[in-house]
Amino acid sequence: MLREAAAGDGVAARIVREQVDGLVGYAAVAAARSGWSPQDEVPVLLGGSLLTSEVPVLREALVGGLRALWPAA
Repeated sequence: MLREAAAGDGVAARIVREQVDGLVGYAAVAAARSGWSPQDEVPVLLGGSLLTSEVPVLREALVGGLRALWPAA
């Protein structure tokens, strides 16, 4: 799936984007419930085979989504 998204497959790219949107949403809720604001330096740990894949399309999109909400993350 990641290879296909990286190669430009529209359906695969949409699936990756939907997953990233969900993960960023979970992170936003977790940060807010922990008392962090978007101006805070929020520690973020990425793990799992999809995020450490040799095909970085998901990881890059996730980091971009997190930085859009928390520039210091």
